[in-house]
Amino acid sequence: MAYISEEALLWAIERLQNWAEQKPVRAQKTLARLFVLSGNGVTTSNSKVLNGPDFKKAATGFFQVSFEDDHASLTATGGQPKYFDPFSINYNNARGEADWAIGTLWTRRDTWQKRGLLAVAPAAGGNTFSFQPGYALALIQQLGKKIPLLPAVLFLLRRPSDSGVDLTSVSDRSSLLAAFNNSFNFSLTDKQEMFIDDGASPQPLLAEKELSRGQC
Repeated sequence: MAYISEEALLWAIERLQNWAEQKPVRAQKTLARLFVLSGNGVTTSNSKVLNGPDFKKAATGFFQVSFEDDHASLTATGGQPKYFDPFSINYNNARGEADWAIGTLWTRRDTWQKRGLLAVAPAAGGNTFSFQPGYALALIQQLGKKIPLLPAVLFLLRRPSDSGVDLTSVSDRSSLLAAFNNSFNFSLTDKQEMFIDDGASPQPLLAEKELSRGQC
């Protein structure tokens, strides 16, 4: 088992920052919803009943960088728990009514429905979610660019103890991408339409020890 190295995480954030600033568009601000939904098992063929806590749990695992119970990480974000959105390079609130996972990713999901990305219907215990056919191409048309694959993978999988992602079989770039495929439910076609992989990798890519929350 191997973990994301600190050098790789810094490399990924720099790449994502360059990507985000090249052509910032509104769609980037809710792109994180893609990973929250997919990480919860949503696909075009598999609808899932989800609620606010499901969004909160996934957002915490993949995007939260400072925590109430972790002084080192909390100090780095001014004493307030925060998410970091690497696709718009923004820190977002991770507490109370202003919690980004609930106030934006959950409550404003109708925008994605109107844009042809998401199908939502009321259900007992929450709402039923599925991606609409053709959502991947529609999303990229709204973004105006594909998502850099490895930088996104490195950020999302940086702390498996928070995300719950299984990195047991990870030993190199190929197996890391396989772990990403196993954790997010994108079809091969959708993945090809949404992501771009230039083949570049940071050195070192992996480390023997997991990054601390303070390093993330």
